[in-house]
Amino acid sequence: SRRSSAARRLAGAVRAWEEGLARNARTHTRRREGGRRAGPGRDSVAKHSGAEGMAIQNLRNIFRPESIAVVGASGRTESVGYTVLKNLITAEFAGPVYPINPNRDEVLGVAAHKTVGDLPTPPDLAVVCTRANLVPDVIRQCGEAGIVGLVVLSAGFREFGDEGKQLEAALLAELRRWPNMRLIGPNCLGVLSPACRLNASFARTMPNAGRVAFIS
Repeated sequence: SRRSSAARRLAGAVRAWEEGLARNARTHTRRREGGRRAGPGRDSVAKHSGAEGMAIQNLRNIFRPESIAVVGASGRTESVGYTVLKNLITAEFAGPVYPINPNRDEVLGVAAHKTVGDLPTPPDLAVVCTRANLVPDVIRQCGEAGIVGLVVLSAGFREFGDEGKQLEAALLAELRRWPNMRLIGPNCLGVLSPACRLNASFARTMPNAGRVAFIS
């Protein structure tokens, strides 16, 4: 099916990315031991393998981000934006987390910004928790800000009939304007990576770190 084919492509890209990181780790080991040959560093994996490498590098922004924006972060305890921000804080994510909310100065004690364009530097990942009709414009703002990793949790697309299908078409049209952007979603649980203390989801619990990856 189309869904299983997409899952296989994503799994293959993640596997290739992990192999690239493993090669990079071996390169750094040789460098430390005084080896004369040095391969590409972590930030040059994309250059090493062309367009495919760029896609893998941008997936790294999703699965191993160093900074995150939560678009639609909210102080309402029943909202997805509240749960995602709280999960990131509770998991003790090591990098900066930026709540994005045009109507608040802070969310859960963290200073908020009105748009991703107001951030001091573009984060690796934007987690989108807004209403569905706002998502295409959020993608545009992320593209203009230089953000290439997105996870869209928002629901209300093709699963909601003809109107939702039109909205999803608008989302895809905007996404195509930014060739380097990688997006997971819409209408998904989010992304969790216990090894790097990442819980960019509205899951109730954080799984233990291990050697198994699960894509659904």
